[in-house]
Amino acid sequence: MTPDTGRTPYIRLPGEQTGGKPPQPTPPKPGGGLAPESLASTRKQERGISRRPSIREMLGRIWHRGENPDGFAEPSLAEKAAQTVLVVATAISFRGLCARLGQRRVIATEIYQVLVLGLLVTLSFRPRLSSHVALGALVYLVYEIVGWSIFDIFVESKVSELHGRRSDLRSFLWAIYSYCVIAWAYGIYYWSSEQILDACGWPLPNAVTGLYYSVVTITTIGYGDYTPAKDCVLAQLLVISEPLVGLVILALYFAVLVSAVSETFRRSIGG
Repeated sequence: MTPDTGRTPYIRLPGEQTGGKPPQPTPPKPGGGLAPESLASTRKQERGISRRPSIREMLGRIWHRGENPDGFAEPSLAEKAAQTVLVVATAISFRGLCARLGQRRVIATEIYQVLVLGLLVTLSFRPRLSSHVALGALVYLVYEIVGWSIFDIFVESKVSELHGRRSDLRSFLWAIYSYCVIAWAYGIYYWSSEQILDACGWPLPNAVTGLYYSVVTITTIGYGDYTPAKDCVLAQLLVISEPLVGLVILALYFAVLVSAVSETFRRSIGG
């Protein structure tokens, strides 16, 4: 008989050597032993970033020809037509080209945005541009920024594969970028057109003054120290359009930010 010593007898584990320690569990390999390609794909899926659907796939979801029409449940014919126009209009822009080339890399569009800012800086410190060149750049930037802002909110936000691409902070930064680029592009045109005059009838002296007038206009302050020429209808129409474009951008992203803040607050209180 084994003497009763008051201690619990030690039970040797299977495979344990006499006098040795119990075998230690082997730590799992990063990624569960997946291949490098599979591991990279898993990490991208964990971040919520996947391949951007092609134009055909997006249109198929809008018109219910795809397998998973995210967010396009029984829209009206007018809504389908509007979404189709947004998909095509954004796809043919330079930003759309960068988005398709980048696929899973969101930084591709960010590099393009930095290049746009660099172009505006370069144009601001060059001699006075042709008014036609400045007008063309202005019209394109308004088309691209307004089109993509509407597309992001009403189309792209409903596609499940793209949910990881646009965070709340990224939406906030995009709104600031859009507002600044619009104001800057308008300012360059005001300076180049020589149709914005002071009280003495002199045009804007430089691009910085054009940016000043543009900011005063887009924020609807309107000091009145500069006004569009009375015989230039185009300049008058552009001055009227600038605050409207600014309000559209602010209204779109202000609603998104308010919704995100409300959702965060609701989660914090456990609602």
